[in-house]
Amino acid sequence: MPTGTLDQPMFFPMNQISTFAKALWQDTSGVILPYTTLLIVVIVGVSVLALDGARVMSLQTQLQNGADALALAGAAELDRLPDSITRATNAINNLVVNRTLFGTGNSENVAVSKIEFLVELPRDDSAPISPEQVTIDPTRARYVQVTVQPVTVSAILQASLTATAGAQAVAGFDEVL
Repeated sequence: MPTGTLDQPMFFPMNQISTFAKALWQDTSGVILPYTTLLIVVIVGVSVLALDGARVMSLQTQLQNGADALALAGAAELDRLPDSITRATNAINNLVVNRTLFGTGNSENVAVSKIEFLVELPRDDSAPISPEQVTIDPTRARYVQVTVQPVTVSAILQASLTATAGAQAVAGFDEVL
């Protein structure tokens, strides 16, 4: 029993704590219920968090596939004729519609945020595209870079943060005879 008065703090002797812990550890009459309850909460929480992560990764893949398709549609029109940039832009904006699985409302379709035409690509894949490689001359445009608008996915588990995914693709199309 704890000892003490209203003026003195209560304390539990160490042997009483260890006796209580041993009795709790050895008790087998329904003690699994609190453990099961805690484990179910943890397992469900981790499962929903994993599901949210899978949804974000799936959205990223869908956006990248859409950006790739849009870039290929534009690159197919780059034949270095005077109207090639106009045709490529029309192909990107009008010919291809890609829907996302997790996007809703305005984010249902993959939307283009920026189109740039390139004369050449950097020599190293990890190097960024420089302003000298960008062109507005349709007779020099060999590649197209398409950036799609980022899409925010709402989380199932409201405790986790919402995530945003975006994508960018570069494509070129040259015929060789």
